Amino acid sequence: MLGKYQEGSVFVQNLRNEKRKVEGLLDKLDTATQNRVVSGTNPVHQELEKESVRTEAALSAAKARAKSAQRQLAELDRRLDVLTGSERNLAELERAVAAAEARLGPNRVPAAAIDGIGIVQSATAGSRPVGPTPAQIVGGAGALGAVLALLLALAAQRWSSRLSSPADVERRLGLPVLTSIPRES
Repeated sequence: MLGKYQEGSVFVQNLRNEKRKVEGLLDKLDTATQNRVVSGTNPVHQELEKESVRTEAALSAAKARAKSAQRQLAELDRRLDVLTGSERNLAELERAVAAAEARLGPNRVPAAAIDGIGIVQSATAGSRPVGPTPAQIVGGAGALGAVLALLLALAAQRWSSRLSSPADVERRLGLPVLTSIPRES
């Protein structure tokens, strides 16, 4: 601008005055904002950060639950396929049973399969259970316990490392016994 206008021109002077006014206004605004600026943590920002972390955690948990549900759904689909196949097999078996019952007739025994054999008496369940009575079980357990206790006592006596007589001392140590203290009765 100074190439077109002189330093002393009104236009240049007005522009310089306006520039000084704007700089002064900016300085005033800068000092005013410096007094109003609060330094430190921003509680709103911290709260937003916490909420963001919570939301991300909830999203991760939801993704994990969705993946688990998909695995369970796949397992249920596989089981359903197995059951469908088993259902078909059951239907085939029911048809085979119906056909066999139709061939057997009312007696339910094929005449062509068994010659010279007939049913003498129908099978019935007994009135009492088959097996030993509680008294027999207790007696057998007592006898078996007594035999096992006797065998255990004999084995403990046989393999005991205790020195019980002067002969045991002489045999194990290879030295003669000079004296022994008698037991009091």
